[in-house]
Amino acid sequence: MHLDKQVTLAEQILNETRAELTQYERWTSLLRTHQLNRDMLDERARVMAGLVHPDEFIVIAPQAVQSR
Repeated sequence: MHLDKQVTLAEQILNETRAELTQYERWTSLLRTHQLNRDMLDERARVMAGLVHPDEFIVIAPQAVQSR
């Protein structure tokens, strides 16, 4: 019974890790030169640098916040 719980927990962690990997792969694919999404790059750079103007709105997806 104890081993079953460990296997279940390991499978859950594996699934979460795979989902996180998929998200990182999607983000990095947007940064490749032949697919560079300039809006996404600009948005992320300004959010991270704290350079968002008071009259601008940036919507941050919940999964982006959770993965930090």
